[in-house]
Amino acid sequence: MGSQSGGSWLTQIGYQASQWKAAFAWRYGQCGQVFSRRGTQAAGSNSNNYFGCGTGELTSGVASTTTDAGNLYSNSFALTFAWQPKKDGGIVPALNLGWGYNAYTMDGSHAPSPIYSTNVFNTTNGVNNNLIASNIAATQSWTLALQWKDVLYKGNSAGMAVGQGTFVTATRNGATPHDGNYVWEWWYKFKMSDSISITPLLFYISNPSSAGADVQRARGLNAASVTGSSVLGGVLQTQFKF
Repeated sequence: MGSQSGGSWLTQIGYQASQWKAAFAWRYGQCGQVFSRRGTQAAGSNSNNYFGCGTGELTSGVASTTTDAGNLYSNSFALTFAWQPKKDGGIVPALNLGWGYNAYTMDGSHAPSPIYSTNVFNTTNGVNNNLIASNIAATQSWTLALQWKDVLYKGNSAGMAVGQGTFVTATRNGATPHDGNYVWEWWYKFKMSDSISITPLLFYISNPSSAGADVQRARGLNAASVTGSSVLGGVLQTQFKF
C-alpha cells in the first residue's frame, strides 16, 4: 500500500488421476522496488538487485556506470508432472518432471551495452557485467527425478534426480549468458524398522561457478582451473518416526 509496493497474482490448475498428476502455474509479479543505478558501485555491491523478483542470487553486483531506472515486472510459469506404476517393486520407476520459466520486463530503462573486448574474460567487468540484474531478460530451471520402491527388500527405496537450478537463458543486450550448472543426486533408503530409516545420498554439482567455468571452456581453457568447477559430496541421513 505504499509508493514502492507491488502486486502479485498467482494462478494454478492441476489434475490428478489414479497413477499420475499434473499442474500448471502462472505468476505475474510487480516487483514494486524502483531500480536506480547510483553511478559506479564497488564490486560485490547488492545495489543491482531487484527486491521481490528473485534475481538477487543471479547477479554479480559488478560495478557499472550505466544509469537505468524503471519498474520491473515478472511473469513466471511452471509445469510439473508425476507418474507412478501400479505395483511397487518392479524395474519401472515412478517419474517426476518439473520445468520453470521466468521472464523479466523493466519499463523506462536501457539495457547496458554488451562487453566483448579481447580481455573480457580476464576482468570482473566482463561476462559478469552482462549478468547484472538490469540485463537479465529470462531464466529457466528444470528437474527430472526417478524413484523405485521395494528395492532389494520390501520397504526400501532408491532414487535419482538431475536438473538445473535457476539460470540465465536470455539477456536484454543480446550477450550470451554463459550461465547454468547441473546437479545430480543418487540415494538409497534402508528401512531398519517401522520407526527408523537410514539414507546414504551421493550428489554431484558440475560448474557451480557458473559463468566462470563456462567462459573458460569458451576460451578453450581447462575449466578445472576455475575454483569450484565441480563438487562431489555425500550425506548420511537417519530418520526417526514417533
